[in-house]
Amino acid sequence: MALSPFVSYTPGAAHKPQRAAVHTLFALLALAVSGSAAAQCNTRMVELQFVKDGLQRASIEGDLTTAQDYSDRVRRLLKQLSIAAERCNCAPASEKFDDAARIARDAAEQENRRELRSAIAQCRQTFDEAFERLRACRDAAEN
Repeated sequence: MALSPFVSYTPGAAHKPQRAAVHTLFALLALAVSGSAAAQCNTRMVELQFVKDGLQRASIEGDLTTAQDYSDRVRRLLKQLSIAAERCNCAPASEKFDDAARIARDAAEQENRRELRSAIAQCRQTFDEAFERLRACRDAAEN
């Protein structure tokens, strides 16, 4: 059996301490991942700000194509936030982020500025509701 020069192979009983070390490493990794779930909920604040900025830009952009592009960017961020909220065990926020992403998709498909702005306003309202639900989940997890 050919092994890389960086890998040592010791057959038999000498392998048992390495297995124990590997099991300990996996246990510590599992604790770190489960402990970081709450941290993941808190690290999404940057994405929340990007969504707010994107909604603002889409609503004031004079060029329809550029506003549609901002709406599509917001949609992608909202989908990421929905997945993150679900991983944080916050289904209510995840559902609202999904709703906001659907509305942002609809906004990106609008053919005139008035309808796009209306859809963006609705998306902003749904996003604010999702943010409040995420905050409630985070607060409940801390208590």
